[in-house]
Amino acid sequence: MPNWCANTLCIYGPKKELTRFVETAKGYDQQCKLSQMELRHSGRVNYDEPMPMSHLCFSKFLPVPDGLLERTFGAGEDMDAAEKKGKKLKLVDGAVSMYLWCCDHWGVKWPAREIRFEWLPGEKGVEYVFDTPWGPPEPVIEKMAKMFPKLKFELVYEAEGSGDDKPVTVIYN
Repeated sequence: MPNWCANTLCIYGPKKELTRFVETAKGYDQQCKLSQMELRHSGRVNYDEPMPMSHLCFSKFLPVPDGLLERTFGAGEDMDAAEKKGKKLKLVDGAVSMYLWCCDHWGVKWPAREIRFEWLPGEKGVEYVFDTPWGPPEPVIEKMAKMFPKLKFELVYEAEGSGDDKPVTVIYN
């Protein structure tokens, strides 16, 4: 079980561009498979329940390569078992599993959870409050800022158990 990082992402800019960002960020994307696994493994949802739409899908900005979607294992668990059977796992975009790819490309092993979204007063910005395992998803936020250069991204995060009692603020654009 990871330590969780509390994140607040505020995004400011022209309403038209904010709306475009909000629409891009939400939906049922490929990474929901990983969300389903994690949630169901923890017992928080039933296998028969449909997954709710996410307001902040990381893979809308940094998509997991198709060749890794079924490889959900961690650093060595199934990899060792496959190699004992004589199977060599091919690298896909530098990784042997979705888990390791996410760690390398998103900075976290799973997508955001417990996401709360709202428009800020006057619709001059939007706010996402969410948790991620271990730390903030800085590579994802960096990609968002590159895709939406007219917007200003402000990420404030606090990692559980990091030893630093003060939140960290990072601003992009």
